[in-house]
Amino acid sequence: MLGNTQKAMETLADLKTVKENVFTLIYLMLSTFEKMLRVKLMNGASQAEVASGIGVPLFVARKYINSAKGIFGGFACLMLRRVAEIDLAIKEGRVEEWNALEQYVAECIYRSHK
Repeated sequence: MLGNTQKAMETLADLKTVKENVFTLIYLMLSTFEKMLRVKLMNGASQAEVASGIGVPLFVARKYINSAKGIFGGFACLMLRRVAEIDLAIKEGRVEEWNALEQYVAECIYRSHK
């Protein structure tokens, strides 16, 4: 777990250095959690049905299927809800964009290992 955490935070620091847009990164995470939750809800569907249902090619759907096996639906729901809360906090000026993203990533890592 520590190695993945360190790698995630280093990648985040690299993205900050190249001035990647925070909202683009938050959207990518939102999209990933949304797709994994949809995969969880399609329990028992074939890989082709999953691919069609989440709108990705079959080889990508396989990755989402494998990733979704390792998470709980409640975790994905919580992380989706947190995106809206973080977005609002940023737009209201209660938190700086990068601090919010770093906290969100740390929360995702922490909660995924509970």
